[in-house]
Amino acid sequence: PAMEHHMWHHPATRRNVETLRQDGATIVESERGYLASGAQGDGRLGSRASILFAVRSVLGRAGQLSGRRVVVSAGGTREALDPVRYIGNRSSGTMGLALALAAVDAGANVTLVATPAVDGERWGGPVVEVESATAMQQAVTGAVEEADVLIMAAAVSDFRPRTPSARKIKKQAGEDTISLELVKNPDIVKVIEKPGMVKIGFAAETDNLMVNAQSKLVSKGLDMIVANDAVRTIGSDRSQATLIFGDRPPAELPELDKHDLAARVMAEVTRLVHDRERHA
Repeated sequence: PAMEHHMWHHPATRRNVETLRQDGATIVESERGYLASGAQGDGRLGSRASILFAVRSVLGRAGQLSGRRVVVSAGGTREALDPVRYIGNRSSGTMGLALALAAVDAGANVTLVATPAVDGERWGGPVVEVESATAMQQAVTGAVEEADVLIMAAAVSDFRPRTPSARKIKKQAGEDTISLELVKNPDIVKVIEKPGMVKIGFAAETDNLMVNAQSKLVSKGLDMIVANDAVRTIGSDRSQATLIFGDRPPAELPELDKHDLAARVMAEVTRLVHDRERHA
């Protein structure tokens, strides 16, 4: 629906919308903003992203992950140096976003925990917005309480400044260098433990890819890890990945668009969920 504010809130309109909901229709809510009259209020046509998200949700609701809750993290975290600067990485969040959409297509109820790097116009659904690793840990910890699957696709900074400056750090006369003391960030996927939940991680490495990925699979208690080359993958729309499991041989995949890779990963997530449910 799209109309003027007072039309949208008219009692007759509200009754008709509620009747449609009771009859099983999915309503893409109108949004707030400038209207055709030039006034501001509720009644703008829902965004393209929100409409597509609703369509995907309806088409996927009978999928193989229907009734399951999936938490996906996406994007590179930002660790504040001062009010205007931060330590970050080149992650665009494309992989995490693609995984979240693939989970919607499979019928899951998805919670997306995303950093500012993630393009919300490509998502369209509800999102928990975070910036730092500690904020992401808090959000993910809360989100997984009812979750069946956790997919940690975010590029979480390993370190953060011990004491961010309350003011913008200024160049000082006679100083050509600056020293920063960094402390280790929490390893989110490692410290989150929930019996019965499937945990998926990522290993983006610059060297010894398979050795490092296998080590992370075990040390973090993962059911599957997606291993890929950090330099070729981060910030790109394509990825060549190897899926490493705790219960079967690795699967080396060809280079794929990240949305195609996400569909492949979600097929394995579905298998892991169903296997766990059969043996519960």
